[in-house]
Amino acid sequence: MTYPIRIPRPIKIETPRPRPIVRSSSPVSTRLHNDLLRHMDDIIRRRCGSCMCDRNMHMHGAITFIDSGSKIIPITYGENMIRNTCKSIHAEISAIVKLPQRYSRKYQAINIFVIKTTIHGVVGMSKPCAHCLLLMTTLPQEHGYRIANIFYTNRSGDIEKKKLTELLYDDELHISKLFSATGFKVRPTSPQTTVY
Repeated sequence: MTYPIRIPRPIKIETPRPRPIVRSSSPVSTRLHNDLLRHMDDIIRRRCGSCMCDRNMHMHGAITFIDSGSKIIPITYGENMIRNTCKSIHAEISAIVKLPQRYSRKYQAINIFVIKTTIHGVVGMSKPCAHCLLLMTTLPQEHGYRIANIFYTNRSGDIEKKKLTELLYDDELHISKLFSATGFKVRPTSPQTTVY
């Protein structure tokens, strides 16, 4: 007695669709966005592994970099720290003061990327404060540079891109607790915002 041979039907393998790329509301290119995400992971590992790490504090890390068009070239790294009982340094300023000195009449345009993280790697809002923005207008020039773009993480963990002048004239300038206690104020005017 012979049994009919059953030929199995070919299995149809569906190619998985690529995940949609979640982009920032700011005009950050896909290539630059992905490069910044890779560097963000490095900043978080470096910041959380720092000896200055406190489990109860929000930690900020920053890098200055040049965008060559094909990749990011980091220059310096900085992190927020308390220098004594009444003074501290923010991550973006810590990165700027480490810039190598250039002796040229023409300032080199660089960018800065600031992130805020916890000990568990949860990313939060890292928009630079008003005092840091003021220092960014003069401090890099002492080393032969100028800040072209500022990248920072927002509350949802996405990356925002702003010009320095955009943040300086923003109506929602952030003032850190230390400068609020010392009387540092922001006076909104029209059409610009005056910081004094």
